[in-house]
Amino acid sequence: MKKRRPALPLLPLIAIPALLLALAGLYLARLGPAPTPRLPALTLIDSAGQPMSLAALPGRLRLVYFGYTNCPDICPTTLATLTRAIAALGPAGRAITPVFITIDPARDSPAVLARYVRAFSPRPVALTGPPAILARAERAYGIAVTPEGGTINHTAIMLLLDRHNTLLAALPVTLGVPALVKTLKAYLG
Repeated sequence: MKKRRPALPLLPLIAIPALLLALAGLYLARLGPAPTPRLPALTLIDSAGQPMSLAALPGRLRLVYFGYTNCPDICPTTLATLTRAIAALGPAGRAITPVFITIDPARDSPAVLARYVRAFSPRPVALTGPPAILARAERAYGIAVTPEGGTINHTAIMLLLDRHNTLLAALPVTLGVPALVKTLKAYLG
């Protein structure tokens, strides 16, 4: 018959790492969540030719997409997806303002933008502005823009912002309507 060893020598091997993990958790909890970037609320020109600040837009949330009206594929698909998703939310969708910001101010005048977004829904706010201000907005919002012939390569992402212009989420344009609806519901609470 073998004698059993007391479990006492194993106790430090278990207790010390557990204590260290608990202390690390307490330290991280004191730090709080990582800061969320607040984006500048630039004043651009709306589709009626009037100055418009993102901070002045109605609703609790803004779903922002940078694109251009002559885009052959991603821009119209994304605008259709985001407007359908917001519509699918029913009355809750009124808390979200869809925003389309042009990356092609030379061709996308306020009148052109107005016609373009209205083809998808009456809800989107379409914005343009002087090239220098738009370039500043693109940099601030992390949108890379590279003209190539008649098209413009650009970062294709939807940005979900709160009313204080705090970035809540950067959403891939490949999200379908059901997935975008689910995501938006989560942020609406």
